[in-house]
Amino acid sequence: MTQQEALDHAGAATVARYHEWDAVVQQIPSWGEEVDAIVRRFVEISRISVISNLDWSFKSQRYFGKKHEEVRRTRRINAIPMPV
Repeated sequence: MTQQEALDHAGAATVARYHEWDAVVQQIPSWGEEVDAIVRRFVEISRISVISNLDWSFKSQRYFGKKHEEVRRTRRINAIPMPV
């Protein structure tokens, strides 16, 4: 697998997990109003945690350096070629 193929695979896997999450959330059964409210809150906090982590990775310079805003906007990176 080339470096580009690996990055494409990781991106596709991430998108697939988001779709899977949405589908599973739609299938959560009801346990009554009180428990349902607790479950909804837990699901929302879990979703926010994932989004916050992703947001932080774009806002910090840890992963994308000084081009972090460009990467966030374009969703494209210039990966350093791997030695062969």
